[in-house]
Amino acid sequence: ESTKTTASTKTKYGIVNKSGDTILPIEYDKIGFDISKFTDNSLNNDFIIYGRYIPVKKDDLWGFINLTGKVVIKLEYSDIGYTGTNSNSNVLIVPELEGIVVKKDGKYGVVSTSGKVLLKNIASRIYKESSNGKDVYTMVLNDKKYNVIDYVKEQSKNSTNDTTNITNGTNITN
Repeated sequence: ESTKTTASTKTKYGIVNKSGDTILPIEYDKIGFDISKFTDNSLNNDFIIYGRYIPVKKDDLWGFINLTGKVVIKLEYSDIGYTGTNSNSNVLIVPELEGIVVKKDGKYGVVSTSGKVLLKNIASRIYKESSNGKDVYTMVLNDKKYNVIDYVKEQSKNSTNDTTNITNGTNITN
């Protein structure tokens, strides 16, 4: 059933559950992502990240919904993940931060699965390298390389006066 009122012939997608209840209305340009671009990211499903977040695209902007259809990361990103020339260094998620790499205004950043910005969209690249058998997430900012996790932790420490990052002045760590 089509509810389109424009002359566009683009296919739209939605999600229904097993009972036939609508989880997501049929108005999205894309649901899920191309897992083959992220061969070395411990991802095993084109549609669900971290077992509970679904990437969706509408009006050329990406965001994420949870399994009940609620938007958890606003649809405001031009792309998700970083893809470069070496697919082994492509990165969509930063597991240590439970973060997702997003692109906006031509720059990359990281958002948490709760929608909190962990790293503003300032990096020209965010990629993964292997060092001593361990994954290292690297970002390039003003032609300098930084460890993404260390950078995020440092920014969080430096913004103790910023109430959007710290609740009741308490740092929460795993």
